[in-house]
Amino acid sequence: MKFTRHQIQVLVVLHLVVAVMLTGVILMPKSGIEQNTPVQGEPQLPDNDFSPPDEKVHDKFRSPRITFDEDIFWETNIGGSGNEQVENAYEIGEKLYIIGNTDSTDLDFDENDGGIFLTVLSQNGKPLAYNFYDGRLIKSSICENGIFCLTQKSEKYFACVIDPNGTLKTETQLPLEANETPTDFVFDFLSGGVNIIVEATVEQPPKKRVQVLSLNGSFEATEGVLLQNVFPLDYAAAFPHENGYIIATCATGAKTGELIIYEWKTTQDKLFTMHNYPIANRKYKVADVMPYPSGYVALIIDEKGIPDLLTVDCDLENPTVILLDDSETTGGKLFSDNENNFVFLQRANGTSSMYKMPVDLKNKTELSSFDTQTEVSSFRFTKTDTYFGGKNAFSPVISVLNNQGVLFEKAFGSSTETIKTLLPSDGFIFAVCESGGTSLGVGKNFGGTDIWIAKIRF
Repeated sequence: MKFTRHQIQVLVVLHLVVAVMLTGVILMPKSGIEQNTPVQGEPQLPDNDFSPPDEKVHDKFRSPRITFDEDIFWETNIGGSGNEQVENAYEIGEKLYIIGNTDSTDLDFDENDGGIFLTVLSQNGKPLAYNFYDGRLIKSSICENGIFCLTQKSEKYFACVIDPNGTLKTETQLPLEANETPTDFVFDFLSGGVNIIVEATVEQPPKKRVQVLSLNGSFEATEGVLLQNVFPLDYAAAFPHENGYIIATCATGAKTGELIIYEWKTTQDKLFTMHNYPIANRKYKVADVMPYPSGYVALIIDEKGIPDLLTVDCDLENPTVILLDDSETTGGKLFSDNENNFVFLQRANGTSSMYKMPVDLKNKTELSSFDTQTEVSSFRFTKTDTYFGGKNAFSPVISVLNNQGVLFEKAFGSSTETIKTLLPSDGFIFAVCESGGTSLGVGKNFGGTDIWIAKIRF
């Protein structure tokens, strides 16, 4: 076939175009082809391949959370994925000091090697410091130099003081045997020492006894006293008394049902005087003991669940029974704000009662707002108000009373929270709780039981 001159020119041009295109394909970078070619069996990312963001670092010094509850200024939880137990909380120098035991070693407590924590927060709810100590905290109290603590490490017991900076300033091992356990203490403010109440289990009768170990201002063991009795004793309470102390106990075992008060006068050679308070044809247990203006009062509950008050005068004489006209009682507590006395009773059917009584205990008025509360776990009072931290079937409850009755009552959180300490301030209350979950007012839980703090208006 013979081409014309014009057709030959067109064919030449077409060949040149094809040659140019083939050259571009040959010179194209090989890597560009591979980047856009899927490989079977491998996960494919979009063209704008973003690497996953780094996991957010836990902020131990975070700000608190705001809630939808108009009565809660802020709330926050502190702890780790284990369990925290709050023993007490204090306000020192406009800071909140929360102390207790933990088995967490992560999150807020990632530096924890021991079992005792002391967490410091600002009044705005922001953590300022975390401190950790070996052992288990038994009991603490504010003292002149900081916080006094009874602790246990393995089978040994210690008395120590932690200053407001979290430094363990003093630690002394207590000279106790394996069968002796410290449970309480009373400060001697004159000497700067402390009297430690010890319960001991022994093989021979009485099987269980109570004794006192005294430490001087340097925490050196000095004199003490063994409260002798032929019957087992349960410790109830201890208070400073004229030239010494009183230690209230309750006989158990075959002698179940008798308040026994030991009067220990440290200024006399005689170690102690024992005062017995039997009630004819009636056995009872001692639920609580406290001082009141005319002497001391004990809440007693007999074998039939009938509660009454047993009073003695300042000389520990003239016992008198004050009937409460209640029944089916399983436990209770006594409180005083120096203006009124309060008796809280728990019943076997799950109901409760709170009675307000004047300082002379001559009559009582029932506070109906406590009927639905199953426990009262915290108590504080100021010059003008009295504060109770309790719980009903659904949530924690704060009740604030003045001379006219209930000034304020606030339920918050859920049944997973328990109020451990209330710290009243101007126009609001810090509620320090243990929390095992979340709710409308509790924003987070790290696992187990956390420390949960809320600033609540009233």
